[in-house]
Amino acid sequence: MKLHAWKFAVFGLLVLTAVVCSQLGRVGWFEAFIDNRIFSVPFGILDWAQLISWCFEFLFFFACGVLVAGLFIANGPRWWGFAFGLICGLLHFLGSGNGFTSNATWSTYFWAYGVYLVPALGAFVGASASHALSVWHARDSCPTIHSSGRAARAAKFRR
Repeated sequence: MKLHAWKFAVFGLLVLTAVVCSQLGRVGWFEAFIDNRIFSVPFGILDWAQLISWCFEFLFFFACGVLVAGLFIANGPRWWGFAFGLICGLLHFLGSGNGFTSNATWSTYFWAYGVYLVPALGAFVGASASHALSVWHARDSCPTIHSSGRAARAAKFRR
């Protein structure tokens, strides 16, 4: 029971750390890649500046998802990663505000509110990748466990 309490405490600290670091990272990312640049609009709804900011969100929370998957390796790491990203996205939403004109298009809402879902997607993909890699590594590092299955399949194939 104490192990679960420790994991939840670390999970909460990771959420708080990620929220603060992502806020600081957004500012640096904006200044490095978006500020004082002009982006053309090749398609009607594509907004390069927003897409570039979504890239930061995805990459940052991908890395966070890998950390969360390592913490909850035995207890559904993908869903813990998703929950982590969802909580961080919700905290980002609660700490921000969007103002729209009365004639705003649906794509404006998509780009403005989609950024709050990207952390959940990034953390889920990061946790899934980490989990898949750990399963692959465990399978390859212990061939004796799986060799009997391979031998049985090979024998069945030869019949």
